[in-house]
Amino acid sequence: MEKTYPLSPTQIDILIEQELSPNVPMHNVGMYFPIEGDFAQDKFLEAVDVTIKSNDSLTFAIHEGDDLPYQSPKLAAVFPIAQLELPNMDEAIDWMKRDFDRPFPLYDSLLFRFALIKLPNERTIFYTVFHHLVIDGASVLLLIDRIAKAYNRLVADQQPEKEYPSYRHFIEFDHEYWQSEEFGEASKFWKEYYSALPEQIEQVKASNPDNDNKSRIIHTEIARETFDRLVEHFQQLKAKPSQVFTAIQYAFFAKFFGVSDIAVGLARLNRNTELSRQIIGAFANISPVRVRSGETIAEVIQAIHTDLKNVWQFRHYPTSALNRSLGLLNKNREQVFDINLAYFQGADAKIPLADAANITSPVIMQSGYDRGTVQAFVADYHGKNVIVDFVCSPRYFTPFQLETLARRFDYFIKQIVANPAASLSSLSLLLPEEREELL
Repeated sequence: MEKTYPLSPTQIDILIEQELSPNVPMHNVGMYFPIEGDFAQDKFLEAVDVTIKSNDSLTFAIHEGDDLPYQSPKLAAVFPIAQLELPNMDEAIDWMKRDFDRPFPLYDSLLFRFALIKLPNERTIFYTVFHHLVIDGASVLLLIDRIAKAYNRLVADQQPEKEYPSYRHFIEFDHEYWQSEEFGEASKFWKEYYSALPEQIEQVKASNPDNDNKSRIIHTEIARETFDRLVEHFQQLKAKPSQVFTAIQYAFFAKFFGVSDIAVGLARLNRNTELSRQIIGAFANISPVRVRSGETIAEVIQAIHTDLKNVWQFRHYPTSALNRSLGLLNKNREQVFDINLAYFQGADAKIPLADAANITSPVIMQSGYDRGTVQAFVADYHGKNVIVDFVCSPRYFTPFQLETLARRFDYFIKQIVANPAASLSSLSLLLPEEREELL
């Protein structure tokens, strides 16, 4: 008999949102992983197949059901993995971007696509794209580590791991949580905590239902030495690198949009047990952290610490439930926060494969579809520059603002590095050449 499982409440929220825009890949998530050196491609493909089969959430297909959707493993003798040979990296990136923008059929189909792309000079790319219904960003990193381990065991003529803990454990936990007294207490807390909403960032133009919902992806990098200096300066506040970046992001956009009371949606792993940290699946929740004011970056970091302490007990409460309980749609708001941050940190720079090959640092992919004012995706990997991609809705930015956003953010950081104790009011968004024109 086929094993079937209900969808977790987290999955149900994702499914409902996706069904409203079935042709928009707003919930596509994924990364690509450059592989340096020569390796046994047949063994790698076998390792991928074995790893898929040993992590059940990857095999789940969603079915409509008579009353409610449900999910069940979609078994295959060998799971499909595309194999391509392309002449250069530019063409590989173009191919991956086109594929990443393809929506998944929601029902009765696998919700992932993989490709192994061979390039000249012993360069290869392992490309992954998933629907968020079956995985989150942290799980993608866990997956690639397990593929590497399976490969190394296969090359050594050893049996790879055949079964990892099942995603059903989280499904059961999530259902129990939504029906628990803890959930009710959390609901009451968050509703009172956000009884007065943060300031709403104003649109510069109306939403156009006929457009393709495309945002602009603004790319920039923070030099490793620069970012390490910032983190070191705020060490006395026991600030994590992600909190230092959150404070800078708050200060920049508060000044940019002329608001002070902002909630930033932070992507949380939502794994609170050792068992859950071993499971691949869709766990992550976006939880708001609110900053009402701050005269300096240090004060903003302290405000972040205070807010996190206030909400820590109830951090697992899903933001989708909060948005509904606050009646935001009736208040012409999409969600309680206008700015999102997904911060990826600490991944190994290289994952060794046998045969002297290495899987190197992943590159995060975004479809760039409009999910709010600003989404920031940050890749902070050891020894490398910090990669920042701002996904910006054109509803909130003029074309000129989008064209100059990366340069303004870079200049803003330079001012903080030069004087970390500077008041936020003294930090300028004007570029040096613009300032000269005004003088």
